[in-house]
Amino acid sequence: MANVLKQIFSAGVDQIDQTYTIEAWHVSQSVDAFTAAKEYNISISGSLAITGSLFATASHAYSGSKIYIASNNSTNTEYTLVFKNNTGALGSHYELAADGANGPYYNPSINTLTAPIISGSSVQAISLTGSLSGSVVGTASFATSASYALTSSYASNGVSTLAVGAFSDRTTQTITQDTSGSLTFNTTDITDGVTLGVAPNNSRMTITRTGTYNFQFSVQVAASGGGSRTAYLWLAKNGVNQTYTNTGVYLQNANDKHVAAWNFVVNLTAGDYIELFMYANGGNIQALTEVPTPGPGGNGNVGVPSIIATVTQIK
Repeated sequence: MANVLKQIFSAGVDQIDQTYTIEAWHVSQSVDAFTAAKEYNISISGSLAITGSLFATASHAYSGSKIYIASNNSTNTEYTLVFKNNTGALGSHYELAADGANGPYYNPSINTLTAPIISGSSVQAISLTGSLSGSVVGTASFATSASYALTSSYASNGVSTLAVGAFSDRTTQTITQDTSGSLTFNTTDITDGVTLGVAPNNSRMTITRTGTYNFQFSVQVAASGGGSRTAYLWLAKNGVNQTYTNTGVYLQNANDKHVAAWNFVVNLTAGDYIELFMYANGGNIQALTEVPTPGPGGNGNVGVPSIIATVTQIK
Protein backbone atom coordinates (compact mmCIF):
# COMPACT_ATOMS: atom_id res chain seq x y z
CA MET A 1 0.00 0.00 0.00
CA ALA A 2 2.88 2.32 0.73
CA ASN A 3 4.16 1.81 -2.84
CA VAL A 4 0.68 2.45 -4.28
CA LEU A 5 0.40 5.78 -2.46
CA LYS A 6 3.87 6.81 -3.57
CA GLN A 7 3.02 6.07 -7.18
CA ILE A 8 -0.26 8.03 -6.99
CA PHE A 9 1.15 11.13 -5.30
CA SER A 10 4.31 11.17 -7.44
CA ALA A 11 2.05 11.41 -10.45
CA GLY A 12 0.53 14.59 -9.04
CA VAL A 13 -2.80 13.05 -8.07
CA ASP A 14 -4.20 14.39 -4.76
CA GLN A 15 -6.82 11.70 -4.40
CA ILE A 16 -7.29 8.05 -5.34
CA ASP A 17 -8.53 7.74 -8.93
CA GLN A 18 -11.69 5.73 -9.53
CA THR A 19 -10.06 3.98 -12.46
CA TYR A 20 -6.90 3.02 -10.61
CA THR A 21 -6.61 -0.69 -9.94
CA ILE A 22 -5.35 -1.84 -6.51
CA GLU A 23 -3.70 -5.21 -6.70
CA ALA A 24 -3.81 -7.92 -3.98
CA TRP A 25 -0.12 -7.48 -3.26
CA HIS A 26 -0.82 -3.82 -2.43
CA VAL A 27 -3.27 -4.92 0.25
CA SER A 28 -0.86 -7.55 1.58
CA GLN A 29 1.59 -4.74 2.41
CA SER A 30 -0.93 -3.12 4.75
CA VAL A 31 -1.63 -6.49 6.32
CA ASP A 32 2.10 -7.00 6.87
CA ALA A 33 2.43 -3.55 8.40
CA PHE A 34 -0.41 -3.86 10.88
CA THR A 35 0.28 -7.47 11.87
CA ALA A 36 4.02 -6.77 12.29
CA ALA A 37 4.92 -9.44 9.73
CA LYS A 38 7.32 -6.86 8.27
CA GLU A 39 8.58 -3.58 9.68
CA TYR A 40 7.09 -0.42 8.16
CA ASN A 41 7.30 3.16 9.44
CA ILE A 42 3.79 4.58 9.64
CA SER A 43 3.24 8.31 10.21
CA ILE A 44 -0.15 9.66 11.22
CA SER A 45 -1.20 13.29 10.87
CA GLY A 46 -4.30 14.51 12.66
CA SER A 47 -6.49 12.67 15.14
CA LEU A 48 -6.47 8.91 15.59
CA ALA A 49 -9.61 7.28 17.02
CA ILE A 50 -9.17 3.72 18.26
CA THR A 51 -12.01 1.36 19.18
CA GLY A 52 -11.08 -1.69 21.23
CA SER A 53 -7.79 -2.59 22.90
CA LEU A 54 -4.40 -1.31 21.87
CA PHE A 55 -1.40 -3.55 22.52
CA ALA A 56 2.24 -2.63 22.17
CA THR A 57 5.42 -4.60 22.61
CA ALA A 58 8.57 -2.76 23.65
CA SER A 59 11.95 -3.94 24.80
CA HIS A 60 12.53 -0.78 26.85
CA ALA A 61 10.04 1.35 28.74
CA TYR A 62 12.63 4.09 29.17
CA SER A 63 16.24 4.69 28.31
CA GLY A 64 17.35 6.21 31.59
CA SER A 65 18.31 4.09 34.58
CA LYS A 66 17.04 6.50 37.24
CA ILE A 67 13.69 8.15 37.92
CA TYR A 68 13.29 11.74 39.08
CA ILE A 69 10.54 14.18 39.90
CA ALA A 70 12.14 17.32 38.49
CA SER A 71 11.78 20.73 36.93
CA ASN A 72 13.54 21.03 33.56
CA ASN A 73 15.30 24.36 33.11
CA SER A 74 15.68 23.94 29.36
CA THR A 75 11.96 23.49 28.73
CA ASN A 76 10.66 25.39 31.75
CA THR A 77 8.69 22.29 32.74
CA GLU A 78 7.63 22.23 36.39
CA TYR A 79 8.07 18.94 38.26
CA THR A 80 7.38 16.08 35.90
CA LEU A 81 8.43 12.45 35.98
CA VAL A 82 11.80 12.17 34.23
CA PHE A 83 13.79 9.06 33.24
CA LYS A 84 17.49 9.85 32.96
CA ASN A 85 20.92 8.42 33.68
CA ASN A 86 22.04 11.61 35.42
CA THR A 87 20.75 14.97 36.60
CA GLY A 88 22.03 16.95 33.59
CA ALA A 89 19.68 19.77 32.50
CA LEU A 90 17.47 19.18 35.53
CA GLY A 91 16.65 21.96 37.95
CA SER A 92 15.34 21.14 41.39
CA HIS A 93 14.86 17.37 41.50
CA TYR A 94 14.03 14.45 43.76
CA GLU A 95 15.28 11.00 42.87
CA LEU A 96 12.88 8.06 43.21
CA ALA A 97 13.64 4.37 43.42
CA ALA A 98 13.73 2.67 40.02
CA ASP A 99 13.01 -0.89 41.08
CA GLY A 100 9.25 -0.45 41.53
CA ALA A 101 9.33 -2.12 44.95
CA ASN A 102 11.00 0.11 47.51
CA GLY A 103 9.53 3.51 46.61
CA PRO A 104 9.08 6.33 47.34
CA TYR A 105 6.26 7.01 44.88
CA TYR A 106 4.95 10.44 43.92
CA ASN A 107 1.24 10.94 43.20
CA PRO A 108 0.88 14.24 41.28
CA SER A 109 -2.94 14.19 41.35
CA ILE A 110 -2.98 14.68 45.12
CA ASN A 111 0.57 16.03 45.42
CA THR A 112 1.74 13.39 47.86
CA LEU A 113 4.92 11.38 48.20
CA THR A 114 4.31 7.90 49.60
CA ALA A 115 7.33 6.12 51.07
CA PRO A 116 6.82 2.51 52.24
CA ILE A 117 10.57 2.18 52.75
CA ILE A 118 13.17 4.94 52.78
CA SER A 119 16.70 3.55 52.60
CA GLY A 120 19.97 5.36 53.06
CA SER A 121 21.40 7.98 55.36
CA SER A 122 19.27 10.87 54.10
CA VAL A 123 16.28 11.67 51.91
CA GLN A 124 15.66 15.08 50.37
CA ALA A 125 12.05 16.16 50.46
CA ILE A 126 10.28 19.49 50.82
CA SER A 127 7.10 18.07 52.32
CA LEU A 128 5.31 14.79 52.93
CA THR A 129 1.52 14.71 52.92
CA GLY A 130 -0.36 11.75 54.35
CA SER A 131 0.73 8.85 56.53
CA LEU A 132 4.12 7.12 56.52
CA SER A 133 3.89 3.38 57.02
CA GLY A 134 6.50 0.64 57.13
CA SER A 135 10.10 0.78 58.26
CA VAL A 136 12.51 3.69 58.03
CA VAL A 137 16.16 2.72 57.66
CA GLY A 138 19.01 5.17 58.13
CA THR A 139 20.25 7.76 60.59
CA ALA A 140 17.97 10.47 61.98
CA SER A 141 19.98 13.29 63.51
CA PHE A 142 17.03 15.22 64.96
CA ALA A 143 13.43 14.56 65.89
CA THR A 144 12.23 18.12 65.41
CA SER A 145 8.68 18.05 66.72
CA ALA A 146 8.41 15.06 69.08
CA SER A 147 9.08 16.28 72.60
CA TYR A 148 7.82 13.32 74.63
CA ALA A 149 7.29 9.59 74.28
CA LEU A 150 3.91 9.53 75.96
CA THR A 151 3.23 5.85 76.57
CA SER A 152 6.63 4.37 77.43
CA SER A 153 7.92 4.98 80.95
CA TYR A 154 11.45 3.70 80.58
CA ALA A 155 13.10 2.32 77.48
CA SER A 156 16.49 1.79 79.15
CA ASN A 157 15.50 -1.01 81.53
CA GLY A 158 12.49 -2.42 79.69
CA VAL A 159 9.89 -1.08 82.14
CA SER A 160 6.68 -0.15 80.34
CA THR A 161 4.66 0.77 83.46
CA LEU A 162 5.72 2.00 86.89
CA ALA A 163 5.11 -0.25 89.88
CA VAL A 164 3.05 0.86 92.88
CA GLY A 165 1.84 -0.68 96.13
CA ALA A 166 -0.35 0.78 98.89
CA PHE A 167 -0.87 -1.05 102.21
CA SER A 168 -2.38 -0.31 105.62
CA ASP A 169 -3.12 -1.91 108.97
CA ARG A 170 -6.36 -1.57 110.95
CA THR A 171 -5.23 -3.18 114.19
CA THR A 172 -3.29 -1.80 117.15
CA GLN A 173 0.24 -3.18 117.38
CA THR A 174 2.32 -2.98 120.57
CA ILE A 175 6.10 -2.93 120.79
CA THR A 176 7.19 -3.72 124.35
CA GLN A 177 9.75 -1.69 126.25
CA ASP A 178 13.37 -1.96 125.03
CA THR A 179 12.49 -4.26 122.12
CA SER A 180 12.04 -3.74 118.39
CA GLY A 181 9.87 -5.38 115.77
CA SER A 182 8.73 -4.99 112.19
CA LEU A 183 5.30 -3.41 111.71
CA THR A 184 2.80 -5.56 109.81
CA PHE A 185 -0.10 -4.85 107.42
CA ASN A 186 -3.47 -6.54 107.10
CA THR A 187 -4.90 -4.63 104.12
CA THR A 188 -3.71 -4.32 100.52
CA ASP A 189 -5.16 -1.20 98.94
CA ILE A 190 -3.22 -1.27 95.65
CA THR A 191 -0.79 -3.82 94.25
CA ASP A 192 0.88 -3.50 90.84
CA GLY A 193 4.46 -4.67 90.81
CA VAL A 194 4.72 -4.49 94.63
CA THR A 195 3.32 -7.35 96.71
CA LEU A 196 2.69 -7.90 100.43
CA GLY A 197 3.80 -11.12 102.10
CA VAL A 198 1.39 -13.30 104.06
CA ALA A 199 1.69 -13.80 107.82
CA PRO A 200 4.12 -14.06 109.50
CA ASN A 201 5.88 -12.14 106.68
CA ASN A 202 3.13 -9.57 106.18
CA SER A 203 5.59 -6.84 107.12
CA ARG A 204 7.47 -7.40 103.83
CA MET A 205 6.72 -5.35 100.72
CA THR A 206 8.39 -7.15 97.80
CA ILE A 207 9.47 -5.49 94.54
CA THR A 208 8.95 -7.26 91.20
CA ARG A 209 10.37 -4.53 88.90
CA THR A 210 13.89 -3.17 89.23
CA GLY A 211 14.07 0.60 89.66
CA THR A 212 14.17 3.55 92.05
CA TYR A 213 11.32 3.75 94.58
CA ASN A 214 9.82 6.25 96.98
CA PHE A 215 8.74 4.53 100.24
CA GLN A 216 6.41 6.76 102.25
CA PHE A 217 4.67 5.88 105.51
CA SER A 218 2.71 7.26 108.43
CA VAL A 219 2.26 5.64 111.86
CA GLN A 220 -0.01 6.89 114.64
CA VAL A 221 2.30 6.41 117.64
CA ALA A 222 0.86 6.34 121.19
CA ALA A 223 2.19 5.62 124.69
CA SER A 224 0.99 2.44 126.35
CA GLY A 225 1.06 3.33 130.05
CA GLY A 226 2.27 6.38 132.00
CA GLY A 227 5.59 8.14 131.75
CA SER A 228 7.64 9.52 128.90
CA ARG A 229 9.11 7.29 126.21
CA THR A 230 10.52 7.47 122.65
CA ALA A 231 9.58 5.52 119.56
CA TYR A 232 12.31 4.99 116.94
CA LEU A 233 11.38 4.01 113.37
CA TRP A 234 13.71 2.97 110.50
CA LEU A 235 13.92 1.15 107.17
CA ALA A 236 15.20 -2.39 106.61
CA LYS A 237 16.02 -3.90 103.21
CA ASN A 238 16.12 -7.68 102.79
CA GLY A 239 16.24 -7.99 106.59
CA VAL A 240 19.21 -5.60 106.96
CA ASN A 241 18.76 -2.31 108.85
CA GLN A 242 19.62 0.67 106.62
CA THR A 243 22.15 3.07 108.16
CA TYR A 244 20.94 6.59 109.00
CA THR A 245 17.27 5.88 108.34
CA ASN A 246 16.29 6.06 112.04
CA THR A 247 14.17 8.86 113.54
CA GLY A 248 12.84 9.25 117.12
CA VAL A 249 9.37 10.41 118.17
CA TYR A 250 9.10 11.59 121.82
CA LEU A 251 5.93 10.85 123.86
CA GLN A 252 5.73 12.77 127.14
CA ASN A 253 2.82 11.01 128.90
CA ALA A 254 0.16 8.35 128.57
CA ASN A 255 -2.24 10.57 126.66
CA ASP A 256 0.25 11.57 123.95
CA LYS A 257 -0.09 10.36 120.41
CA HIS A 258 1.78 11.60 117.38
CA VAL A 259 1.95 10.78 113.69
CA ALA A 260 5.37 9.69 112.50
CA ALA A 261 5.43 10.34 108.73
CA TRP A 262 8.37 10.60 106.32
CA ASN A 263 9.77 8.89 103.26
CA PHE A 264 12.83 7.15 101.84
CA VAL A 265 14.05 6.98 98.21
CA VAL A 266 15.82 3.69 97.54
CA ASN A 267 17.15 1.67 94.61
CA LEU A 268 15.60 -1.80 94.57
CA THR A 269 16.11 -4.88 92.44
CA ALA A 270 13.33 -7.29 91.51
CA GLY A 271 12.98 -9.71 94.45
CA ASP A 272 14.09 -7.21 97.13
CA TYR A 273 11.76 -6.53 100.04
CA ILE A 274 11.55 -3.63 102.48
CA GLU A 275 10.15 -3.37 106.03
CA LEU A 276 9.42 -0.68 108.61
CA PHE A 277 10.81 -1.34 112.10
CA MET A 278 9.98 0.34 115.41
CA TYR A 279 11.85 0.29 118.75
CA ALA A 280 10.26 1.23 122.13
CA ASN A 281 12.57 3.09 124.51
CA GLY A 282 11.44 3.83 128.08
CA GLY A 283 8.10 1.98 127.98
CA ASN A 284 5.66 0.15 125.74
CA ILE A 285 4.62 1.94 122.53
CA GLN A 286 1.64 1.33 120.28
CA ALA A 287 0.93 1.79 116.60
CA LEU A 288 -2.63 2.84 117.40
CA THR A 289 -5.75 2.35 115.27
CA GLU A 290 -9.13 3.98 115.86
CA VAL A 291 -12.36 2.44 114.58
CA PRO A 292 -14.95 4.63 112.83
CA THR A 293 -17.33 6.36 115.24
CA PRO A 294 -19.78 8.45 113.21
CA GLY A 295 -21.32 11.35 115.03
CA PRO A 296 -24.59 13.26 114.52
CA GLY A 297 -25.34 14.13 110.91
CA GLY A 298 -22.69 11.70 109.68
CA ASN A 299 -19.82 13.66 111.19
CA GLY A 300 -17.22 12.09 113.43
CA ASN A 301 -14.21 9.80 113.28
CA VAL A 302 -14.21 7.85 109.98
CA GLY A 303 -11.46 5.56 111.24
CA VAL A 304 -7.69 5.86 111.73
CA PRO A 305 -5.42 3.07 110.47
CA SER A 306 -2.43 2.40 112.69
CA ILE A 307 -0.07 2.34 109.67
CA ILE A 308 -0.23 3.54 106.04
CA ALA A 309 2.56 2.77 103.57
CA THR A 310 2.98 3.41 99.84
CA VAL A 311 5.77 2.10 97.63
CA THR A 312 5.94 4.01 94.32
CA GLN A 313 8.43 3.48 91.49
CA ILE A 314 9.74 6.81 90.25
CA LYS A 315 12.16 5.55 87.58
